[in-house]
Amino acid sequence: MWNSKGEHTEIIGPKRLQLFFATIKFLTRHKAESHQYLVIKHRDGKVEHIRGPITMFENPALHDDISVNDSIFLESSSEFIVVHGHRSDVKLEFDDGTMVDSEASTEIPNLCIVQGPTNFIPSPDEQIHTFSWSNIVGEEQHIGTQFQLLRSFPTPLEIAISVMLSNRHSIQIRLHVEYKISSSFPDMLLRQKDPIAQLHNAIIIDGQSIGNGMTVDAVREWQQGKLSEAFSNLESYSTLKKTSNYCGLEIVSMRLIGQSLSDELRNSLTSESLLAETLQSEMKQMKQRRELKLLQQEAKIEAVAAEVQLKRMKLEADDQLDKDMHEVKLAASKRRAELEVLEEETSVKRTMLKDETMLHLLEKVKAMDVDMTALLSSTKGVEYLNIHKRAGYMKDVFRNDKITF
Repeated sequence: MWNSKGEHTEIIGPKRLQLFFATIKFLTRHKAESHQYLVIKHRDGKVEHIRGPITMFENPALHDDISVNDSIFLESSSEFIVVHGHRSDVKLEFDDGTMVDSEASTEIPNLCIVQGPTNFIPSPDEQIHTFSWSNIVGEEQHIGTQFQLLRSFPTPLEIAISVMLSNRHSIQIRLHVEYKISSSFPDMLLRQKDPIAQLHNAIIIDGQSIGNGMTVDAVREWQQGKLSEAFSNLESYSTLKKTSNYCGLEIVSMRLIGQSLSDELRNSLTSESLLAETLQSEMKQMKQRRELKLLQQEAKIEAVAAEVQLKRMKLEADDQLDKDMHEVKLAASKRRAELEVLEEETSVKRTMLKDETMLHLLEKVKAMDVDMTALLSSTKGVEYLNIHKRAGYMKDVFRNDKITF
């Protein structure tokens, strides 16, 4: 906020203000998380890097620009970057255990190596070196993407080259090359603009030297193992070894992964080997037909055995089912008999209970000096006795209540 005198004040909300003859501008808020940092360019020319987490408002009275940049995350000790700056305590350790002082190993001034694992944030006076190496696709070189992160473990590279034989026929081979950065880094590597392109050219030269010692007859007669041995031997690539050492790289392995013939050579070899291939194909087909018949016979035998086994299992299951049904029926009959006996015993006990209750009633009535003959012979007395039997009024009798007629 600028007042009428041109004095500015930075106010961070939430807050309510009363403005009089003031000019306001809402500031952009920049946030850097733990893996980021702020690049602050001050109005006086000073540049400042602040590691996150942090938030800051871009004040035009103080700053020219504020930006949020990601830090460079180095996951392991096999990853490192080249920094143009001054870090005297940095040492580089390769996968083979070699320890190298980064400043002592280079003649380039103000250069150091940052090795992981770390989350690196450069200072304002440091600059990370950017590499731009070619990308090999088949036999062609393409401009590769720029990168900053280097790795000390072996990196694969597939290269295809055409090799001219001694009698002007050619074959195309595909090689799988693994290289890594040698301990002479970074002096040798940083002097080269494109080490991959130089390795590619060296492989072409050495491949042609190997092809000059081969003929069509040798290619026709050699087996795959011998051809692979010729192109996978690192000792045959003298130019490649010199070039890799000069570039600060080390060739770990070389392996032949494929080859193809030119059209003329393919037609020539095809016409000569057509009869042999046809015969071999027929023999293979006969062998396959014989194996198929054997498989069919074995399948039939297994089907018959499975059918016999299935029938036997079905008979056993039916027999077991009959046994289980018989046991169930016996158990049901036994339960019905026990139920009938229980019902009969319950009926007898119920009748005895009724008789005992009536006898007890009559004894109570007689104890009251009631003329039993007159009671039993009278219609009202008989109805009274029947009512008590049906309605359950025996509780009055048991409680010695007096009964009147």
